[in-house]
Amino acid sequence: MKRTRKSKDDPAVILQMLIDRCTLDSMKFLLLDGEAKMAEEKKVEFPLKLLQSHLTTEVGHSILAAHGDDDSLLHQVCYHPNVTLDVVRWLVELYPEALRHQTSYGWVPLHRACINDHISLEIVEYMINRYPEALRLQWRGKTPLACAIYCYGHRMLRDDIVTSILGKDPGCVGVRIGEGGEESTVVHLVCKQSKIPLNVVKKMVQIWPGSLHEREDGRLPLHNLFYHGRYKGDTCTELLDFLLKSYPQSASVSTVPNNHIFNESALPLHMACRRGESLDIIKMLGNAYPEAFNSIDNDGMYPLHHYCLSGKVDLPTMVYIVEKFPVALERHNHFGFLPASYAIRASLEIVRFMIERAPATAQDTDLFHSAAKDSSDDVLRYLLQHFPEGAKSRQMSGETILHSCVKCNHRHKRERLLFLMDLYPEAIKMKDEKGNLPLHVAAKYSYSQTNSIQLLLSRFPFGTKVQNSEGRLPLHLVFDLSYSSHELEKFLLDIEKQLLSANPGGVKQLDDSGRLPLHFACKNIKSVENVQYLVQQYPSSIHVVSPKHGLPIHEASKSRDENTSILVYLYGLSNETVYTYVAGIGTPLHCASREGGDEVFQLLLTMVLRGKEVEQGLFLHALFRDHDLQDKNVVAKRILGDFHAHILQRDSRGAAPLHAAVASDVGRETIERLIELDGEAVLLRDNSNALPIHYALRQGDPSNVVQDVLLSLYPASTRVADANGFLPIHCAARNGCSLELMKQLVELFPEGISTEDMRGEHPLHKACRSGHLELVEFLANSSKSSVRKVNVDGMHPALLLCQSSGKQNTSVDEIDEIGTIWQLLRINPEAILKHSQPCKFKATTRLNK
Repeated sequence: MKRTRKSKDDPAVILQMLIDRCTLDSMKFLLLDGEAKMAEEKKVEFPLKLLQSHLTTEVGHSILAAHGDDDSLLHQVCYHPNVTLDVVRWLVELYPEALRHQTSYGWVPLHRACINDHISLEIVEYMINRYPEALRLQWRGKTPLACAIYCYGHRMLRDDIVTSILGKDPGCVGVRIGEGGEESTVVHLVCKQSKIPLNVVKKMVQIWPGSLHEREDGRLPLHNLFYHGRYKGDTCTELLDFLLKSYPQSASVSTVPNNHIFNESALPLHMACRRGESLDIIKMLGNAYPEAFNSIDNDGMYPLHHYCLSGKVDLPTMVYIVEKFPVALERHNHFGFLPASYAIRASLEIVRFMIERAPATAQDTDLFHSAAKDSSDDVLRYLLQHFPEGAKSRQMSGETILHSCVKCNHRHKRERLLFLMDLYPEAIKMKDEKGNLPLHVAAKYSYSQTNSIQLLLSRFPFGTKVQNSEGRLPLHLVFDLSYSSHELEKFLLDIEKQLLSANPGGVKQLDDSGRLPLHFACKNIKSVENVQYLVQQYPSSIHVVSPKHGLPIHEASKSRDENTSILVYLYGLSNETVYTYVAGIGTPLHCASREGGDEVFQLLLTMVLRGKEVEQGLFLHALFRDHDLQDKNVVAKRILGDFHAHILQRDSRGAAPLHAAVASDVGRETIERLIELDGEAVLLRDNSNALPIHYALRQGDPSNVVQDVLLSLYPASTRVADANGFLPIHCAARNGCSLELMKQLVELFPEGISTEDMRGEHPLHKACRSGHLELVEFLANSSKSSVRKVNVDGMHPALLLCQSSGKQNTSVDEIDEIGTIWQLLRINPEAILKHSQPCKFKATTRLNK
């Protein structure tokens, strides 16, 4: 989109120039001296006619007062790193109301000043003195005090501003902060920060001692000290000491629901251990509440579990925690893990200490599997050399430690695999509960596994022919990815070639759901090269239909990725596949409608729907007018949900999508959704003056929406004639409808029953032409004049009905219309006199009589 260049006297341009300079001299120069000095000193034209008398002009006022998201100039300069007191003072004198101006976001200039790292304390104090009430105002749940405390990015807490605010308005400590229904206090906020001045916390607690008892999202200020784990510095122990002395019971208080990191029963000691705090911190919390060491949270985690999970384990702290409650070494949490399983990434010294203190932990299966995935080589070798039976351990899932090892991304993975296979050779042939060999798992976790798979194949090449419990080979699992990336897929082609080299027939192997490896590749990966290689090995694979998943192109149609290269490749090989309909699945277009990304969906629309309407982007029109596609509602739902621009499009005939929809077999739900999104379309006439109701009745109301939907929304449509003079009742009589609908059309517009079209025909003529006997009898009884009416060709309705019946080339005895014909002739016997041979059917004895 082309940008519009702003005028140089536009307030936005002037404002940006003022903010960029942000010095008193430059502001006075721009705002007071204006055009004359700019022309004289800079030799450029700058038509600023501003502020000649204290900025009373309209432009000058707009600059000072508000701009853009309704910030004033004072708001803007308070956020500038080089702002000075003289600039702020001068702007306040020119426009004092700016100090009180609260933007749509809720902030006043003082909020801006308090989050400015570089602003001077004297500016903040000047603004507070001029407008002290600002200290109680909130911007996004934060008072100016909270803004001065809050740290983000590289910003540091401004303790000088905080101290000044506390001195000027101590009561602001008690102001509740927070938004979105979550209340907090500034004491909670300050305890979250990475640098916490002890004097600030002491001052706040002195002002409001009860703040230490308050909860924020289920946590006390003491919990917040370890919530983010960002606190650093020597004063941490001093701050913790102060908090514990001020509220000793806080060490025994658990968190409560609504916090998203720790469970509702986490004590401060749990949180400190989880963050890997120092031994001094752990001791202080333990001394304050010794029972914390044998307390569990809702996940069954002791402080020892949390400490082992922290990744910051050191031996002195570990020894101290274990001494306080040794039994925790042998306790499983609710996930079935011992503390040692979490400490497996720590040093050999730590692991050896834990096992020596609790030898029973060496009998735990998860310990060896965790070591196979996450430990260092020396830890794994130590465990298996001292406890060799661990090499044969199997988890409840049936996995051996070889299964676990192939999942890891260890830098010495090859050496580790060799060590494990030499230690327990039988493991390479063992299956887990899902029937997967280690080779299956390696294929599933195929990122950078080229060497690993090559090693496994060298030991057990027959593994490429083994199917798991779902009938899948390792080749299937190579492409059964939960996520993909170009970096990952560069390894897949090599792995694919290795597996097919060992088992060429694997490319033709169906799993239990009838899918080839190609089906998985088409659904889950982005690289067309992998698909091409599979197709080259088995060209007929693109036509293999899975009863549950369809063709490979069906799977490709489910891709959420914007890359459509695989879809284009498959279409180029066989364009007929896009029309393949599989029961319960539909065509590839149906799959894309339900699961595919926007690019995939739009591409399939152009492949399946053809003609000028598609070329013009009129996908809804083309969809509703397509006579071959089944289950159009699925496709329409996607367009109506994600591509709203198509709803308001009109075709070359001036018809809206609604016109095309009501003339198709699309479901009522789709039509009602169209009307909901484009209600005016019910009243829209196309270039031939036809309404949607005309379109619907021309096709016999296939979606059954005329009576309950179109007529209820626009009853007067019964009076609208198209360019051929057809009222809706003419269309209904010509193409057939229910007797109930015909009666409703007559009831809404009685004159319509005797209204002529351009051929001089009443609705009765149309019914006779098409041979709808029930409608003929109703219309004839309702309008005797119509029975006598001749059209421009001089034809009576009776003759038209005779012609309709005569086309059957049968005998009178077999003609259903004969009774209705006699009824018309009784009303208008002149018709038979005028037309001596009205019908072409065969003469019979009955007719001769």
